This record gives sequence, C-alpha cells and structure tokens, in this order.
Amino acid sequence: PKLRVNADQLIEFAAAHRVGDEQGRMGSGVDFLGMDEATHFAEVQARFLMGWVRTENPGQRVRTVLATNPPLTAEGLWVSIMFAPWLDPNFPNPARAGELRWAVSDEDGKMKWVSGPGKHPVGDKMYEAKSYTFIPASVQDNPHYANSGYQKELDSMPEPYRSILLGGFRTTFKDQENQIIPTQWIREAIARWGQWAAAPYSRGRGY
Repeated sequence: PKLRVNADQLIEFAAAHRVGDEQGRMGSGVDFLGMDEATHFAEVQARFLMGWVRTENPGQRVRTVLATNPPLTAEGLWVSIMFAPWLDPNFPNPARAGELRWAVSDEDGKMKWVSGPGKHPVGDKMYEAKSYTFIPASVQDNPHYANSGYQKELDSMPEPYRSILLGGFRTTFKDQENQIIPTQWIREAIARWGQWAAAPYSRGRGY
C-alpha cells in the first residue's frame, strides 16, 4: 500500500516477514525509513534496508527510526548491541539519552565507535561516520496510553513479558530450558577474565 501525501511526498508501507524478503527493496531509495517493532526483524534485514536510505537532494535530511519495544527473545538483542553506548551497562563511555554518537563499520563488519563526525580510518581506508542516538520511553510517556488504563494490562502480563516490557532494554533474559551454556557461566567467565587481565603477570599460573 502507498499513501500519496502531496506531489512531492509518498509514504510506502511494506513488510519483511522472512529473511530475504527485504531484498525486494533493493535499489528503492527513501529519505526516511521507519521500522516498527524493530526487534522482530533480523539485524541483516535492518542493515540492508538502512543501506538504501538516501536522497538526490543535498538539502534533504535522511533518517532511520527503529521504533520498538525491548526484545522478547535473544534474536532481537542486536538492537542492544547497535545502541551499546546507551544500553550496555558495561560500555566504557556511556551516552546520555538523546546524545549523538558516531560509528563506522570495521573490517569485520562490526560497529566501531569513533570520536565524532567525519572520516575515520578502518584499516588503510577512510570511512564517513554515521550518527546514532537512543531515546527511551515508557507507557507513561504516551498520554493516550497513560490515561487509558493500559498500564494495568502490562501489569497483568505473565512473566517474563511483564518484566521485559516494563523493565526496558536492560532486563535480563531467562535462559531457555535447552540452552547448552548457561548465561551465568558466561558472566562468571567474563568476570574471571577481567580479574586476570587486571592482575600483574605471574609465572607458573596456568589458564
């Protein structure tokens, strides 16, 4: 479906239920990309669609907005990685809500946070940094929902959905029953590594 606002503005609606569906947008540039419930998309889908956010008009602003609830499954945690300065409690230089940060993709395709806008080195090449920001919100920030009793619907949801939807993006997931490596083991291993890395080198210690 499409909505023609005026001669110069066209809004297109689309879906990408399965990985690969997003390929149908190849070459279709937009100056605004809005993804609702972004954590229900795969990261590869979001990254692909973001690659076609562009304009032929130098004065036209382009933007991507990922509007979403916190992820209900581990598959949506890529959003927390993409916005690590705001969502990762262990990020070395945390960002304030609404603060702009800049990143480029490193040689392995991972985000590399840089000091500011402009070009930054990746290997032997220079790449233009892209800006990111994160704006948190809750049901109380929406006057329509806050005054309509929606809070009690969230309060009555079963766990873990209630904790996730009310607790935000830093809510801890419970392990799946068939998870091979418990998450707590990983946390303990990271903690041991931090202690070991901070300690003076000692001969004879085996790891």
